[in-house]
Amino acid sequence: MTEQPRKANKDLFFLSVMFILLLSLFLTPFMLFAFYLLPLPIFLLVTRFRPTYGLLLAALAGGLTALWGWSVGGVIILFALIVGISMGIMYRKKETTGTDVVLAGLIASCVGILVIFGVSYLFIPGFYDWIDLLQKELIKVYQQGKEIGIGTIDPNYIRLNLFLPVMILLMVPPISFINFWLGRKWLSRRGFETKKVLAFRDWHLPKVFFYFYMVIMIGYLLSDWIGSKVLDNYLGVLFILQFLFMIQGLSLIAFWLHYRNKRRAWLVLAFFMLWTPLSMFIQLLGVVDVGFSLRKWILEKQKNKD
Repeated sequence: MTEQPRKANKDLFFLSVMFILLLSLFLTPFMLFAFYLLPLPIFLLVTRFRPTYGLLLAALAGGLTALWGWSVGGVIILFALIVGISMGIMYRKKETTGTDVVLAGLIASCVGILVIFGVSYLFIPGFYDWIDLLQKELIKVYQQGKEIGIGTIDPNYIRLNLFLPVMILLMVPPISFINFWLGRKWLSRRGFETKKVLAFRDWHLPKVFFYFYMVIMIGYLLSDWIGSKVLDNYLGVLFILQFLFMIQGLSLIAFWLHYRNKRRAWLVLAFFMLWTPLSMFIQLLGVVDVGFSLRKWILEKQKNKD
């Protein structure tokens, strides 16, 4: 056996064992650690070999959890499969950047979370009771906050279906970043291209986010005007979009500081503005930048001057 096949078999064995060990950690207090790293072996298998290897490993692990009678394990494996394959396929493409891989992992993580909830509702007994318990805990926290004078939110909005999208937004971004960072180091030592993430000043949301945001905003304002509460259930989506546009606004400020050769310390001030009413201004900058290509206009204006 030549050195190359021997090394490939060694990598295959190592990644398979890593996946099984991480899966077993879900039965320990290290559950969160395992959740964030479980897509990594599949991501590396798909990139190092091909997508079918990731599918076979997930099928093998799924069979073991089925024999064990651990239904939750199957859902967790499905999540890792969605994220790992998405990132692996994207990394294999020569024309993609590290940013593309991270974004693919981010979108796949959001889809994976939604799949987890959907499958759990249908096939895992007691999941609905768990959701109901979370709703009661949320109301309890609101009532405790109200007692000490910080419960200023409309009680009609204290619903889990509004908070879950925001919770997901805060939970999933580290998954793609951590797996990309660790996976890139492992892959580069095996001769793969070291893909890089774009500088923060070059981050830019696709224009479709602008259109989606406008539709949601107009729909919500119209429903509020006619006294309908139908779109209240989708406020969580609006919160997520507003958060993304604030990040976009910060990216625009970072771009402008770089373009004008200003000190990057000003970006720290802009970050602290997020916790003040001025955050709406940063959000507006993000909306305008995505919808009307503000930074492109700045560059073209400077080019015309030259």
